[in-house]
Amino acid sequence: MNTVFFSFMTVLMMLLGQGRGDLLDLIQSADYWKSKGVVMEEAAMLAELKGPGQAPDISKDLQALGSDEYKVRAAARQKIEALGSVVAAQLQKAQAEAKDPEVAAACKDMLGKLARSANTAQVRKLMAICTLGELKAKGAVGALRELAKSEEMFVADYANRSLAQIEGRPWDIKADAARRDRDVWLLPEKCGVVGQMNAAVGSMTGQELSAGLSDATLKRMGMSREEAAGAITGQVIQVAEQVGNVRLEGLTVGVSDEASMQGLWFVIVAQGKFDPEAVGKVIEMMPFEKMTRRMEGKVAVYEPGNSRAEVAFLLDGSERLVMIAAPSPESTKEITDAMLAALKEGKGKLGDSADFAALVKGADRTAPLWAVAKISESYRQGAAVAPFDTISATATIKDGKVSAKIAAKGKDKAKVDAAVELVNTAVKKQLEQFHTDLTAAPAGVPPEMAEQIKESRRQMMESLKPMIEVMESIKAEAEAGGAILAAELKIQTLRESVAQNLSRMVQMRRASTMPAPRPGAMDEDGMQEAPQPRR
Repeated sequence: MNTVFFSFMTVLMMLLGQGRGDLLDLIQSADYWKSKGVVMEEAAMLAELKGPGQAPDISKDLQALGSDEYKVRAAARQKIEALGSVVAAQLQKAQAEAKDPEVAAACKDMLGKLARSANTAQVRKLMAICTLGELKAKGAVGALRELAKSEEMFVADYANRSLAQIEGRPWDIKADAARRDRDVWLLPEKCGVVGQMNAAVGSMTGQELSAGLSDATLKRMGMSREEAAGAITGQVIQVAEQVGNVRLEGLTVGVSDEASMQGLWFVIVAQGKFDPEAVGKVIEMMPFEKMTRRMEGKVAVYEPGNSRAEVAFLLDGSERLVMIAAPSPESTKEITDAMLAALKEGKGKLGDSADFAALVKGADRTAPLWAVAKISESYRQGAAVAPFDTISATATIKDGKVSAKIAAKGKDKAKVDAAVELVNTAVKKQLEQFHTDLTAAPAGVPPEMAEQIKESRRQMMESLKPMIEVMESIKAEAEAGGAILAAELKIQTLRESVAQNLSRMVQMRRASTMPAPRPGAMDEDGMQEAPQPRR
């Protein structure tokens, strides 16, 4: 799997954990400008708004790329990369003229990164606008008022937000609730479950995520907490410079009314703003057989290049991405065709089912998270839901917690009582099983293997922490006409879980991108560099 895809998956996990918001919200301004070697002050930010100036002479840094000392080479490369595209001509010349093959290779690699970072200028401009607001830079008010008139994607929003910060008044980027609501009615018929997320959950910057990493995890990563924060932030910056800023305003999910593996399908509609060409390139990097792209009207359709395709991606301009997964090529095509027709007409077939349409209309669609389900005969195979006709769920976000309430409607009181008892008993048993499996000392194995097993279990416990916390909070009880289940999850627990999973991605990416050592070269500790695989 290529390193760009690793980085994209890392950032996607952070963005989904954050909920509604921008990709650039994941980057703290101080961390961004530190990575670029720019002082975070008003004059420097105003200069950034004017665009790149004359390219500085980097000849000494290019020479340093040939140093036998790791620290010197690394510092030179970091300095050159921070300058961006303004030094591309010097890199091209150095690559062509370099007598040292290592210098030529480094220049080639940096030029490749520049080519892949087509949105660097956009990101730099938006970060400068954002930083002026954070600095409450009164001298920037005139420039920001002009930018507030811009039609360039995101610029007016960021300028208005910064003006509000400088002037000490509240301001928020408004999401289009009506447009997001329309996404629900784009879904195909025969949905059994429909839900939507439309709120910010919690901040997920590199600094905040690294704070959630345990000492054992940092040791496993071979990083300090600050280095881990830098590694996570670096991946966000890399992705942002490739795809530009991405705004997520809401996620709408539809699941089939057939629960069997032969009939289960999913549709996810992501609503927001993004560069469709850049996002399309990321889709093409996904680990499927070569992705193909075709146009259906104004919609770009991406599918794996084989006849057994079971996924599809639809890019509807710069505001909507549809992801489809189904159990067979035939059902994938059926759902894809249905969604294409819905995008063209502005309406899908979900509303054709009067009962399900009424269920959706009765939901609190202003809630941060909501979902409804109509229990089909296929779903009734699950004993916990068998007595119920419909299920609705809402979640609120308050005081650092996500609190969910699920209401199930059922007429047979005895069966409802039995289902509630089944849920409470199953949760209790599963929690007991988790604690037994993950904490019991390994028996009958050598000491060194026992330590490995204990470490593996500890890591598993970290990954399962959100699930365990939710299960420990579950309270299910019967009531007139059905049952109620309540559960909650601390946002900090979610943040820690995201951080743990990101740590593994960072490790995988580091393992796949370690450069080859130079003969006789020294690492940052002054030691001979260990042999490492070439990129």
